[in-house]
Amino acid sequence: MQNTSPQLRILLPVSMALMILLCAFVYNDYTSRQEAFSSNIEHQLEEVQKLFDRQVDSEVELLDTIIEGLRSSPELQNAWLNQDRDLLFEKTAPLLKNLGTNHRITHFYFHNPDQTSFLRVYDPKRYGDKIERYTLDKAARTGEKTAGIELGKLGTLTLRVVHPWKINGKILGYIEMGEEIDHIIEKLHSILNVEMYISIYKEFLNQESWEAGMKLLNRPNNWGILPSVVIVGQSLSTVPQVFEDFLAKGQHPYMEMAKGLNVQIGSKTYRLGVVPLFDGEEREVGDIIVLFDVTNQLAFFKKNITINGAIWAVVGLILFILLSTYLRRVTSTIHNYNTNLEEMVKERTHELTEALDEIRTLRGIIPICCHCKKIRDDAGLWNKIESYVSKHSYAEFSHGVCPECYKDHYQDELGPPGPS
Repeated sequence: MQNTSPQLRILLPVSMALMILLCAFVYNDYTSRQEAFSSNIEHQLEEVQKLFDRQVDSEVELLDTIIEGLRSSPELQNAWLNQDRDLLFEKTAPLLKNLGTNHRITHFYFHNPDQTSFLRVYDPKRYGDKIERYTLDKAARTGEKTAGIELGKLGTLTLRVVHPWKINGKILGYIEMGEEIDHIIEKLHSILNVEMYISIYKEFLNQESWEAGMKLLNRPNNWGILPSVVIVGQSLSTVPQVFEDFLAKGQHPYMEMAKGLNVQIGSKTYRLGVVPLFDGEEREVGDIIVLFDVTNQLAFFKKNITINGAIWAVVGLILFILLSTYLRRVTSTIHNYNTNLEEMVKERTHELTEALDEIRTLRGIIPICCHCKKIRDDAGLWNKIESYVSKHSYAEFSHGVCPECYKDHYQDELGPPGPS
């Protein structure tokens, strides 16, 4: 345990740091891929808006061209000047049928200068009523051709083009053509391979008139499906339940994806985006809801995240193993060094102990006889001084005679001392 404790003290914080670093890399990879994924979808949503606008402009150009040809037709001018409704219908009914078949044009009108209906080519029995629509009002005010998407009483969205009809430099009436925008949505659906819905806010509709219109047009009555909107066009047969809250006016972002909102329909997963729908008066009357099939992209996205996460996990594990191996070696080296150091200390301690045991010193007060100079030991015995010192130290004695003692004791017998 003592050997692994330092290793654990290092490995635990390092492991935590590696784990945090791994999570940070995976999270950063996930967010960057998610942003790229959403950015790509948002780019596609912008393409839907641009293509929708181009399709509307293209249809307006087509209607402009057709109406220009009608305005310059001598036969139609004569019929109009003579106010011959039957002749006007006879000349234009086949044209409308052909335009309806080839170009999906469904509305064709001739209006009087006071904006009353002179002839509805698609419904000749209805005439004489006052037309109060933005495009016709604007053409009457400005004397110029106008175009725009308008919401009809039946709840349909119609692209209308109105031209003042000038004969001999004087405006004598107006020619109007229109088409439902459903087929534009169908074109976008086929070109971009996306699912689309068209919703209209109920605040612009009368329920009774709308339901009557749907019955007349042989369309399903879905007024009660969603609280704030009705779906007037769709490329899928079902209406996802998630629309209920999302399509409430002002509750969803425009020209960007609904973050985190996926729509599951069958086995497919869709990301949802919205393009606001404005009429000719620049009122926001509804939305174009776009569903992008992201089933394969999400699978690929999840696969990449899983693979990258696994790679980072393996890298982290390898680093952990390498670090653990290195620390074990370092710990083993330190342990061996400590063991050797302890042995060295023991050896040195033993040597010092032996040396101290061998060292004998004379310390304290030594009782000595003031006459014979014998020393009393701890047992109370009196010893010669040389015996006592030899016993308690490593000192050895050699005997000689000092000059004073020689003079007192040996000079008479041996004569004066020699040189020392």
